[in-house]
Amino acid sequence: MNALNNILRNSLIMASFVLISGVHGADRNNSLIIDGQVRAQAGCLTQVHMIIFQNGLPIDTLTQGLYHFQLPLELGNNYTLRFEAAGCVTKEVEVNTMVPQNAKRHNRLQYDFEVTLFNQDPTAPKQFNAPVAKVVFDIAQQGFDQDATHQAQLVSTRPARKEAAPFVDPALEMADWYRSLEAAVRSGAN
Repeated sequence: MNALNNILRNSLIMASFVLISGVHGADRNNSLIIDGQVRAQAGCLTQVHMIIFQNGLPIDTLTQGLYHFQLPLELGNNYTLRFEAAGCVTKEVEVNTMVPQNAKRHNRLQYDFEVTLFNQDPTAPKQFNAPVAKVVFDIAQQGFDQDATHQAQLVSTRPARKEAAPFVDPALEMADWYRSLEAAVRSGAN
């Protein structure tokens, strides 16, 4: 029975790799190959899924084989890879596959990265205010690299507290109103 389980598991892993390798039929010679790894705390790796957006539109969701994957992304597009898992902080990686016409391209364009998802604190939920990384073509390196100027911050998802108006005792307000009314009546009687 264990041998059968191993065969089924290995078949599922291989099928996931084939699926990931052929996402939306990208030609490997006209693609950036993302060689990625996903790590997660608290054993939520089995629940991780990656949503792939091309030019702002979701095109695929992958749930298997994310421990190590290769994903061809067609050149000339903007992609967002969103990594989510229950109980973890979501992370996004933005990938711009535009290559300048004057670039001296290598035969194979590849970018390696690792994403680690960490636990979400349910008492103080947080999210990133931007993608955690932006990958762009670096003309100096003649390949894809992380944009060193990009920054993302972990921020609270709870709305900011608003200052309450200072407390005013209604009895004092009423007394002030009554005094002003008495003063108006006296001045009218004179």
